[in-house]
Amino acid sequence: MSYVQKRIRVLDSYSQGLPSDIDYIDPSNIYLAVDNVTESWGEPKKIPFSSLLLASGHIEAGRVSGLGSRTVSVTFDEPFSGQPYGREPNVYRIVEQPDGTYRRQDVLWGFTDASQPSTTGFSLTIHDSESLTGVIIEYLYL
Repeated sequence: MSYVQKRIRVLDSYSQGLPSDIDYIDPSNIYLAVDNVTESWGEPKKIPFSSLLLASGHIEAGRVSGLGSRTVSVTFDEPFSGQPYGREPNVYRIVEQPDGTYRRQDVLWGFTDASQPSTTGFSLTIHDSESLTGVIIEYLYL
């Protein structure tokens, strides 16, 4: 068996599920690769994801569904001291494929202004071309 080694900057992005998801992985079991674009390191290094959680000590995560409006505002339970770190909200719906399997289908959306997320939350708008039926919004900030 052969292995293909890639530099971290060329890998696909990983999206952590929420604690209620079946594919959720405890942060103490996740390592983040650290690489240097100048290639002054002989190989990538790693840091535990949990060390980032300890540094901030604050996580805001959730799932919003059953939308009644195209504009959705989420207020964090506790404000961050600075710009929160995280991936963009995952906005999707589950759709059945022709072969009877299901997959996530991206929903067209945008933040309501360029300063999102703020230290206290975020607001987004679902595009007019999208139905609100079955739309799910997941987010994770630390």
